[in-house]
Amino acid sequence: MPYKKFNIVVLGVMLLFSTVLAACGTKAKEDTAAKGTPAAAASTPAASAKAADAAPTTRVFKDLLGHEVTIPTNPKRVIVDQFMGHLLALGVKPVGAASYQFDAAFLKEPAAGVENIGNPVSKEKMLALNPDLIILQDEGAAVKMYDDLSKIAPTIVLSYAGADSQNVLEQLRQIGDIVGKKQEAEQWITKYEAKAKQYREQVAKVIGPEKTFSIVELWAKQTVVYGKNFGRGGYNLYDALQLSPPKAVKTEMFDQNKNWLEVTMESLPKYVGDYIFLTANAGENSAARLKELMDNPVWKSLPAVKNNHVYQMNTSEIFPGDPISVDKQLDIQAKLLLELTAK
Repeated sequence: MPYKKFNIVVLGVMLLFSTVLAACGTKAKEDTAAKGTPAAAASTPAASAKAADAAPTTRVFKDLLGHEVTIPTNPKRVIVDQFMGHLLALGVKPVGAASYQFDAAFLKEPAAGVENIGNPVSKEKMLALNPDLIILQDEGAAVKMYDDLSKIAPTIVLSYAGADSQNVLEQLRQIGDIVGKKQEAEQWITKYEAKAKQYREQVAKVIGPEKTFSIVELWAKQTVVYGKNFGRGGYNLYDALQLSPPKAVKTEMFDQNKNWLEVTMESLPKYVGDYIFLTANAGENSAARLKELMDNPVWKSLPAVKNNHVYQMNTSEIFPGDPISVDKQLDIQAKLLLELTAK
């Protein structure tokens, strides 16, 4: 029948048209994928490079003193007065650092090639190094020169040793963020904390939780007790190894956010525990100060002295509080505790 034949023809045409549309749709998808959707385009090397070029090259950073400073997101030529060890731990070699940074025993080798800019720092040397970022500590001499130094390069001030100072790991994270090395900071911290955990478990097997630990340093005319965040291995003892301070150190220092406390010889027994880490920081008079201490009857009466639980430390090794030094100090402190308690 003509009508039936017509329907068959129409149906055939419709099927053919549908097939063509489907093919066109598939081809369109293929063309889109070939040309690249936004997600696909971003994954190509050229697109990645373009995205990197589009990333901001500067950012505004508000420092400890409230300065809002425009700094590079990935600084290449950094000058520091105090934080050289933090940068080196992140794989960033500063172009210049204050002279006292080079006194740290464990920084000498990794700091090879870093320019010594003196103490107080030399503005002329800093200018010649053409820095793109200057980082200062809040209590150093250089911070008094802030206005002049900020004319050389963007300059920020960070906390290092104040009452509200961060611990070494918090400082490392902050500096990692500043110099575009957040991932490197976390990797360093993970490795350090794994080592600390291993040592902590070993020490806990030989030293009971009731034992207390102190850090004592001799200055030219003063005797000083230290806390957690001022170098001298304090962070390792009290945080990493989780050892306990004497009650007076906890209440008068830790609870009051004090990093160090000058004490008299008469009051010293109140601040020392079952174990003492001792340094002499009196320059040429260090040996004389140590002898003076050893001959003092108050010192001789201390349980830690009588039990041979005094660890005399190398000042250049134990003095600094940067990550590299703290990591090396942890090896020394933990091994001393394990060796002496094994006798």
